[in-house]
Amino acid sequence: MRTLIQTILPSVLISLLIVKSPAYSAPVLIMPVGDSITEGYTPNPPNGTGQGTASYRKEFENLLTQDGCSFQMVGAKTTNFPQNPVVFTSKHEGWSAHRADQLRDGHESSGGIAGMMAAQDPKPDVVLLHAGSNDIRIDQSPQATANEIDDIINAILNASPQATVLVANVIPWWGSAPNPNVTADIIALGNAIEASSVIASNSNVILVNVRDGFSQSMMQADFIHPKESGEHHIADAFYDAFDQAGLCLDETAPQTFLKTPYLKPGQGVTHPCPGNGQNTVNTFGGTTTYSGCATDSGNSGFEKVRIAIRDQNTNNWYNFINQTFGPIVQNGIEVGIKDITSTSTSTTFINWDISVTLPEGDYTFFALAVDKAGNDAFTGMGLSTWPVNTSISVNTSAPDTTPPIVNFTRPEESTIESGLVTISGTVTDDSAIDRIELVIKDTTNSQWWNGLNWESTYRRVPASLIDSAGKWDYTLELPSEASFYIAAWAWDTWLNVASPPEKIIISTQNNTDTTPPSTTILAPTNGTSATGSVAVSGKAIDNLEVARVELVIRNKTSNRWWNGSSWQSAYTRVTVALTNENWSYTLALPDDANFYVSAWAWDTQGNYTPSPAFINFTTAGDSTPPIATISSPQPNTHIPASFTLAGTATDNSAVDRVELAIKNKTENLWWNGTSWSAVYSRVPASLTETNWNYTSRYPTNSTFYLGVWVWDKSGNRIASPEKRHFFTH
Repeated sequence: MRTLIQTILPSVLISLLIVKSPAYSAPVLIMPVGDSITEGYTPNPPNGTGQGTASYRKEFENLLTQDGCSFQMVGAKTTNFPQNPVVFTSKHEGWSAHRADQLRDGHESSGGIAGMMAAQDPKPDVVLLHAGSNDIRIDQSPQATANEIDDIINAILNASPQATVLVANVIPWWGSAPNPNVTADIIALGNAIEASSVIASNSNVILVNVRDGFSQSMMQADFIHPKESGEHHIADAFYDAFDQAGLCLDETAPQTFLKTPYLKPGQGVTHPCPGNGQNTVNTFGGTTTYSGCATDSGNSGFEKVRIAIRDQNTNNWYNFINQTFGPIVQNGIEVGIKDITSTSTSTTFINWDISVTLPEGDYTFFALAVDKAGNDAFTGMGLSTWPVNTSISVNTSAPDTTPPIVNFTRPEESTIESGLVTISGTVTDDSAIDRIELVIKDTTNSQWWNGLNWESTYRRVPASLIDSAGKWDYTLELPSEASFYIAAWAWDTWLNVASPPEKIIISTQNNTDTTPPSTTILAPTNGTSATGSVAVSGKAIDNLEVARVELVIRNKTSNRWWNGSSWQSAYTRVTVALTNENWSYTLALPDDANFYVSAWAWDTQGNYTPSPAFINFTTAGDSTPPIATISSPQPNTHIPASFTLAGTATDNSAVDRVELAIKNKTENLWWNGTSWSAVYSRVPASLTETNWNYTSRYPTNSTFYLGVWVWDKSGNRIASPEKRHFFTH
């Protein structure tokens, strides 16, 4: 739970903050209402630090989230001021330039406070209200504005009598306005709000002191709207009032963990927490202390930890009153459940333990933490859904005394690593492995890794057992330019430990890569001439990894650059295909032109080629005509009425199209694609790479002429068509 961080409040404000809020269910529904300070504003164009803000609402929600509050923002809007570049889509009712009377009665897109409340089902539990500045800007009296704010409060409570309204005494104003006394009148407005009888007489209305401690340095360059530091100030004030009113509801269930369910007599080896260890564990007969912990991200604090033990053979429950076994409930009393009451003041972590004497047998140990808000992780019927649900074998037979054997597979001794490192190995034992723990020490800085960060106290962290074959691993980011001692400890389910541990020494190099990649262009060769479709290719090499390659392709003759789809007058680059170190890009270039191509590369660290490879080459005019062949039908053969004509079309550069002249010589008519006509016609054939085809129906008992015409991309046409005669039955 956060503590009050605002400046010392006047006594009247403190008394107003100490109220008992109505009982709400989680999540609490919150509706912010106001003008541009609520909406989130930046001038147009942005000036000074006015690069756009998300409004105080963003930081307010961050504070609620950090404190584990269960909440939901409501309202008709999800956008900020139209020119605002900051994207923050949480719901609200912030309306830029609106006066208090317009928020009350409705204006432009706002339906007024009554409409805002009517649109919400269910109604908001809490309303945040910061309004009135725009009224003072146009020289309305502070008291008249405060009266309009009272009207807004009354309208909210009329719509939802159980709602809590947090009313701000408005931040100062140092900017220009039609009202020459705007700065003093804003202060007077805040005083009038503080003196409101509506606020003073209603325990559901809480005054929020946003004015004290607010300075000009918290303003954007217009000295009207707050910048980020000002919004944090407003958010802190609203949050402190929200928090002290008890509106931060906790619906987060604590998590329960078992640390030491299996101790040899007289031993106190502690299992890391969190972590439940093996599903089945062994203890010796006699009194054993079972210990664990509980964690919680809520804010209410811990109430208790509930413990139960069931005999797996008889399904009877351990009676914590007379130390026998029987039903879990006797005479209406839960004799089979022991509640360990928490005395800790921590809201995030507690340790717990209980000592029990059990005869030899197989048992299930249950544990469930409960917080002061009544939350727990019980998700279904029966104790089998409690978070701690561990099998325990109590026996008096001779224990296993053979320790496990643990080895490293990577990294190897004395290697040099960098960045993200996976430590892995194997472990074997004659019974069963309980856990692997690693000691990872930065010997350069005398720091131990605790699983989240480095600290000056000795720590071990649990590694992950990957499979039943005993493979384990652990991954972390190691600091650069340091040496590390890594030790692997292994325990079996009898708590035998491999001692001394297996250990290795490694070091890391500087993780910061400043070496740029280099590029080469392999084709076409500098100073050569190309025609038609040109494939530009090369290599990009880096000491780590190349992320992308881009080409500058300039037509020097027309002074235009290729953008990937067309030629344009502005400088641009195109991204090319990259496979390992090899890159390539193919495009059709205009004839009779001069071209410049340069290759730029970037690596994964953002380093780029300082001096790109480049070439100059030309394209020559293509005067070679394409060639056509006919593969079907064969010369002077008969075909059926429905038939597919086919063949090939090739060129030294690229074929553009194929057209067919089909004449019915018997009728002296030409085919135009839809009908036979006395006018000479050609029809386009389908072209796939170098193969063409055309399917149609032909009149029977007729003689036909076929002429195949081909054009290339340079406009060259086949010198004379390829010809063929055929017949139909």
